Amino acid sequence: MLFTSTLLLVEGGDPYRLPALYTNVINKALYNTMANGSLDVLVMKCPNHISAVQAVVSGFYNIARSQALKLHRTSIRVRVLLDGQNVELARRQNWEVVTAGKFEEDLITEFRYQVPESSQLLGLPVVIFRMDRGDEHEQNGYTHEQPAYQTIGNDSTDPSIGQPDAGEWEHDVVAVGGTFDHLHDGHKLLLTIAGFLAKEKLIVGITGTELLVNKKYAEVMEPYMKRRNNVEEFLQYLYPALEVESHMLHDVAGPTGKIEDIDALVLSGETRKGGEAVNKLRQEKGWHPLVVYEVDVIGCETGSEVDNWSDKLSSTELRRIELEKLRLTDSPNKSPAI
Repeated sequence: MLFTSTLLLVEGGDPYRLPALYTNVINKALYNTMANGSLDVLVMKCPNHISAVQAVVSGFYNIARSQALKLHRTSIRVRVLLDGQNVELARRQNWEVVTAGKFEEDLITEFRYQVPESSQLLGLPVVIFRMDRGDEHEQNGYTHEQPAYQTIGNDSTDPSIGQPDAGEWEHDVVAVGGTFDHLHDGHKLLLTIAGFLAKEKLIVGITGTELLVNKKYAEVMEPYMKRRNNVEEFLQYLYPALEVESHMLHDVAGPTGKIEDIDALVLSGETRKGGEAVNKLRQEKGWHPLVVYEVDVIGCETGSEVDNWSDKLSSTELRRIELEKLRLTDSPNKSPAI
């Protein structure tokens, strides 16, 4: 039986071990989800180190993306949720089934303990998938032999980075910016970390049309309002209690150069220089500099900063594919460009 909306419960654990533990589980969850449906991966034991949080979120998105490609299920919407110990029931979820791996069946019980007795979630069918487990793995958790993450941020000596308690990283107001065209896993990771760090408000800068004139394949760029709606819908689903404030970006600084009461900025490795420019501007105004958190560029295997992460997951490539499909539709006998 196929479901239109699947909830997959995962414990999480050491980011290095996620592929070995969860590849088969996520494959089966996608296989049991209808095309154009949704799969929510709910991390029941969220790490308490911000760098590990990033590694776990990106790890699950990477696994889901690779398995969706194998199954030709790329139209399924995947979201990684981080509130497993305090399930956010205010989100507009419409799950039809609860699933978990064989060695994590107890997560079903943990989930049900958090659900009110009157909730329809208690009546959802349960599906348990076969789960791979390596010989070295006795239970999920972080290995002490090697670090499970790399430091997030520009300066590993920053006192806001490297502490054991994730709560110490939380800021009242956090900012994040981007084009967010054809919302993909890299955007989801960026927004997830930004929302995770924000206690009260997340300010999102979304690039305005005038800054996009030189973008490749601009003819299939999504309109500003569509990009904004996609961002807000995603954040409202992940963090229903968080105030989200959207701004159109007309320059590099955007709201970070106009609103003093922002505490932190989340950006990706490819926009690092933008963070430096923002803090220089704020210091010229006599404002406090922002704590900058840098999120990895997702999807890279061979690319690096030297070649601008050449194999990164990008909106440019998604636009190229869309434009190619449109051209083939207009000229059905034309061979695709290589």
